[in-house]
Amino acid sequence: MAPSYLLPEEPCRSLSEFLGAGLDGAIAAASKPSPLQLRQTIEQSGLRGRDHAAASVGKKWLTVAKAADVGTRFLVATATDSEPGSFVDRALIRMNPFAIIEGIVAAALALETSEAFLVVRRSFEREYEIMTNALAEAETAGWLERVSIKCVRAGDHYLLTDERAVLEVIEGRLPLPRRLSPDVDGLFCNAERGGDGLDRLPDFPNPTVVESIETLVNVGAILTNGTRWFRAMGTAVSPGNLLCTITGDVNAHGVIETELGRRLYDVIEEGGEGYLPTSPPKAVLSGVSSAVLTRSRLSAPLSWEGLAAVGADIGRAAFTVYGEDANMIDVAHQIAAFFYVESCGLCPACKFGSGEVTGYLARLVAAVGEQRDVEAINRRLPLISTGSRCDIPARHHEVVGSIVRAFPGDVSDAAFRRNEPGTPLVLEHIREIVAGVALYGTEQSHKRPDWSVADEPVHLTRI
Repeated sequence: MAPSYLLPEEPCRSLSEFLGAGLDGAIAAASKPSPLQLRQTIEQSGLRGRDHAAASVGKKWLTVAKAADVGTRFLVATATDSEPGSFVDRALIRMNPFAIIEGIVAAALALETSEAFLVVRRSFEREYEIMTNALAEAETAGWLERVSIKCVRAGDHYLLTDERAVLEVIEGRLPLPRRLSPDVDGLFCNAERGGDGLDRLPDFPNPTVVESIETLVNVGAILTNGTRWFRAMGTAVSPGNLLCTITGDVNAHGVIETELGRRLYDVIEEGGEGYLPTSPPKAVLSGVSSAVLTRSRLSAPLSWEGLAAVGADIGRAAFTVYGEDANMIDVAHQIAAFFYVESCGLCPACKFGSGEVTGYLARLVAAVGEQRDVEAINRRLPLISTGSRCDIPARHHEVVGSIVRAFPGDVSDAAFRRNEPGTPLVLEHIREIVAGVALYGTEQSHKRPDWSVADEPVHLTRI
């Protein structure tokens, strides 16, 4: 087993605890080489972003740094746990906030910027307090002499998984994805921006790099311990460790740190302290950003190349386990309804198409559906992503479509009304994990498709 370097055995919430555990060193290590050497080190490490894109961090940084005739460069760190089923960002803040700060400072030095932002979800009151206290201690200790880190609060929107939407939030707007990527349409490069975004290149681009806090803690660890140390863990394509959230039909819910390349079945079984019931699960989903994993695919390695080989993706490694008794049509409806509400509405095919698919699935859940509802779902799903600005409709198509294909028995039972009528459930975010049990919020059930919030739970469809 690889050593744990992301989550310490005990929380280090004060600088004295962090230094006493011997976990510091990233800022000192980043202060000696040139920025180019730092970027080359990260590229040589093979580090991939711990986010949906999973791109080579070093290659991205080298590309951004090459840009000529630019304005100010910015770095943005995200801590939003926007993926349903994820608790990784909160676990990392609670256990290792100073490693996050070191990672941000080290990355800023590599990118030759003195301005960084940390985006934290507004509902994360505890985590915000931990980070602001840690930043105050870090500033007193002289860690922030060359880099300014500003904390920004963000709403509870799934679109925060899109880095272009994150920039909009920092600038005080709704998280509606820009048309152009942050390296050419970065922070504060246009004084005015219409409701439909920007269709042309800005006059003075401010290249901006957006990374998850988990990625940046990995950066600090690499600069402290070296590329050879990092590449000794994981696989050649997916080196290092990964934080995973495990919930659903397992004995214990929580966040674990595991080496990449291990068999996914074993990672979930060990991290969840066994499956419920004891038989292998019926299905596993990584948030709502990857095709469903049936039990036959759980032998795949937990790596980007390993899951890609079975038609899936790691996403944010937010693994929800579904036991044999789970009705996957219910699950598909929860996911479709989530995407319908979270769609920003800029792309009509996404918003209206998601609503239609949600309605058809609601009929199947309520045992009033027919085979023609299944046929309508299969026709409508491929059209959702027509002209889309972001990849959220593509995720909807992939996840819901994969469930319909993988579980024909559940589909047939619903289409021919062999099941008892059910009440459509809502896919909620994890609010807290206490004693190995995930507790879920209620915010999603009160959120309307126009993003307003109702006093009572919202019924999305009329059956």
